[in-house]
Amino acid sequence: MKKLYLHLGLPKTGSTALQEDVLPFVKGDFFYAGKSLEGKNCSDFLRILREFLDATEAEKCGLLKKISSSVARIPYSNIIVSDEMFVVDTDKSLWQKKIIRLSELKAILDIEKVIVFRREPVSAVYSLYVESYHLLSHRYNKCIDFALQANQALIYKYSYLDSLLTSAFGDRALCYLSYDNECSLIDELLKTGVLVDAAAIQDRKINTKKMIGRGYVSNRKTLKDSLFSIGLVGWVVKRVPRKYYRFIADLFSKIGVSNGVVVDRPTEEEVKIIQHFFSGSDKG
Repeated sequence: MKKLYLHLGLPKTGSTALQEDVLPFVKGDFFYAGKSLEGKNCSDFLRILREFLDATEAEKCGLLKKISSSVARIPYSNIIVSDEMFVVDTDKSLWQKKIIRLSELKAILDIEKVIVFRREPVSAVYSLYVESYHLLSHRYNKCIDFALQANQALIYKYSYLDSLLTSAFGDRALCYLSYDNECSLIDELLKTGVLVDAAAIQDRKINTKKMIGRGYVSNRKTLKDSLFSIGLVGWVVKRVPRKYYRFIADLFSKIGVSNGVVVDRPTEEEVKIIQHFFSGSDKG
């Protein structure tokens, strides 16, 4: 049975840099089955795996067979796969359900490592709020509202996340790594036993957001943001067939409606409240 190294790309923990600049240069008897450096395309394995995560109970057995066939075509003993969508809520599945579904891969793969890069929670949740501001602000007026109320924000409640992962995969496979300005993604990844060709990797500037006053500027508002913030329109758009949905979503995300706005950082008092919430062990 082939071994799987599963990177759960928590939002705003360097996942894109890892997927585009590091993992494509993995060395040895390893196959990187994630986004490629050239064109940012998905491998066949990842494409089917994404469908498997959102599938109904009736659909999942057929997709598991497709994943098994895809695995058989990979001429390596070890597979590394990385994706943010493993732990991001969608209209079809909450991230908690996706973790349970991922654990079902044990039927066809030996899950050797479950890799999670963790970042200081307040910084992570604020960064995610800034990036998704136009999608979130109609429901969460401030970052603290998102941090305390959104299911997606619970991904940064690490004791809660750890309990879910331990239940799904067992603690033997879990590998927690650090993401901050002082840590190298390559050095951290080395702790999992994965080697990459460091000479082929180019440095990138991780944080490209512009800061004004006491906050960062969000991305521009797109037509996709506008439509999805309207409940009824979003409901209709999300239910078009997958092959058309992706095309429409990509098209709408390229059409700008307005410029970015400055999103204030949480105040000191709000930071304390968020930190206290994230330090708890249950869902809160």
